[in-house]
Amino acid sequence: MISKAPSEYVKTVPQHIRAAKLLESVREIKKGDIISYVKILNKPGVKPTEMARKDEVDSKKYMEFMESTLDQITSSMDLDFDTILGKPKQTGLDEYFWN
Repeated sequence: MISKAPSEYVKTVPQHIRAAKLLESVREIKKGDIISYVKILNKPGVKPTEMARKDEVDSKKYMEFMESTLDQITSSMDLDFDTILGKPKQTGLDEYFWN
Protein backbone atom coordinates (compact mmCIF):
# COMPACT_ATOMS: atom_id res chain seq x y z
CA MET A 1 0.00 0.00 0.00
CA ILE A 2 1.23 3.45 -0.84
CA SER A 3 1.61 5.68 2.21
CA LYS A 4 2.10 8.89 0.20
CA ALA A 5 1.84 10.10 -3.38
CA PRO A 6 4.38 8.44 -5.73
CA SER A 7 5.97 11.82 -6.50
CA GLU A 8 6.83 12.23 -2.80
CA TYR A 9 9.22 9.25 -2.91
CA VAL A 10 12.50 10.93 -3.77
CA LYS A 11 15.43 9.60 -1.76
CA THR A 12 14.66 5.88 -2.05
CA VAL A 13 12.08 4.45 -4.40
CA PRO A 14 10.73 1.03 -3.34
CA GLN A 15 9.74 -1.47 -6.01
CA HIS A 16 6.00 -0.98 -5.57
CA ILE A 17 6.49 2.76 -6.11
CA ARG A 18 8.48 2.17 -9.30
CA ALA A 19 5.52 0.11 -10.51
CA ALA A 20 3.09 2.82 -9.35
CA LYS A 21 4.97 5.47 -11.32
CA LEU A 22 4.57 3.37 -14.47
CA LEU A 23 0.89 2.93 -13.70
CA GLU A 24 0.39 6.71 -13.41
CA SER A 25 0.41 6.88 -17.22
CA VAL A 26 -2.80 4.82 -17.20
CA ARG A 27 -4.65 6.01 -14.08
CA GLU A 28 -4.35 8.27 -11.07
CA ILE A 29 -2.37 6.79 -8.15
CA LYS A 30 -2.94 8.17 -4.67
CA LYS A 31 -2.11 7.50 -1.04
CA GLY A 32 -3.72 4.25 0.14
CA ASP A 33 -3.71 2.54 -3.27
CA ILE A 34 -2.48 -1.03 -3.39
CA ILE A 35 -0.10 -1.70 -6.26
CA SER A 36 0.36 -5.26 -7.50
CA TYR A 37 3.57 -5.77 -9.42
CA VAL A 38 5.83 -8.47 -10.84
CA LYS A 39 9.57 -8.61 -11.26
CA ILE A 40 10.60 -8.31 -14.90
CA LEU A 41 13.77 -9.10 -16.84
CA ASN A 42 14.56 -5.55 -18.01
CA LYS A 43 14.75 -2.12 -16.37
CA PRO A 44 13.16 -0.83 -14.21
CA GLY A 45 13.03 -4.39 -12.83
CA VAL A 46 9.33 -4.29 -11.90
CA LYS A 47 6.06 -3.62 -13.67
CA PRO A 48 2.44 -3.37 -12.53
CA THR A 49 0.74 -6.73 -13.05
CA GLU A 50 -1.86 -5.13 -15.29
CA MET A 51 0.84 -3.80 -17.65
CA ALA A 52 3.27 -6.74 -17.69
CA ARG A 53 3.42 -9.29 -20.48
CA LYS A 54 4.04 -12.94 -19.69
CA ASP A 55 7.34 -12.95 -21.63
CA GLU A 56 8.67 -10.06 -19.48
CA VAL A 57 8.26 -11.80 -16.12
CA ASP A 58 11.54 -12.87 -14.49
CA SER A 59 10.49 -16.46 -13.85
CA LYS A 60 14.01 -17.44 -12.77
CA LYS A 61 13.83 -14.91 -9.94
CA TYR A 62 10.48 -16.35 -8.79
CA MET A 63 11.92 -19.88 -8.89
CA GLU A 64 14.82 -18.67 -6.70
CA PHE A 65 12.30 -17.25 -4.20
CA MET A 66 10.39 -20.53 -4.16
CA GLU A 67 13.56 -22.57 -3.78
CA SER A 68 14.80 -20.49 -0.87
CA THR A 69 11.45 -20.68 0.92
CA LEU A 70 10.87 -24.39 0.33
CA ASP A 71 14.43 -25.33 1.29
CA GLN A 72 13.93 -23.66 4.66
CA ILE A 73 10.69 -25.56 5.22
CA THR A 74 11.76 -28.97 3.92
CA SER A 75 15.35 -29.14 5.21
CA SER A 76 14.14 -30.66 8.48
CA MET A 77 12.51 -33.45 6.43
CA ASP A 78 15.76 -34.24 4.59
CA LEU A 79 14.27 -32.89 1.34
CA ASP A 80 15.40 -30.12 -0.95
CA PHE A 81 13.92 -28.16 -3.84
CA ASP A 82 15.44 -30.37 -6.55
CA THR A 83 14.04 -33.51 -4.90
CA ILE A 84 10.57 -31.95 -4.79
CA LEU A 85 10.85 -31.14 -8.50
CA GLY A 86 11.86 -34.75 -9.17
CA LYS A 87 15.45 -33.98 -10.15
CA PRO A 88 17.97 -36.69 -9.23
CA LYS A 89 20.07 -35.91 -6.18
CA GLN A 90 23.71 -35.30 -7.04
CA THR A 91 26.10 -37.47 -5.08
CA GLY A 92 29.70 -36.72 -4.26
CA LEU A 93 32.69 -39.06 -4.40
CA ASP A 94 32.53 -39.55 -0.62
CA GLU A 95 29.16 -41.26 -0.94
CA TYR A 96 30.46 -43.45 -3.78
CA PHE A 97 33.46 -44.74 -1.84
CA TRP A 98 32.09 -44.88 1.72
CA ASN A 99 28.55 -46.22 1.24
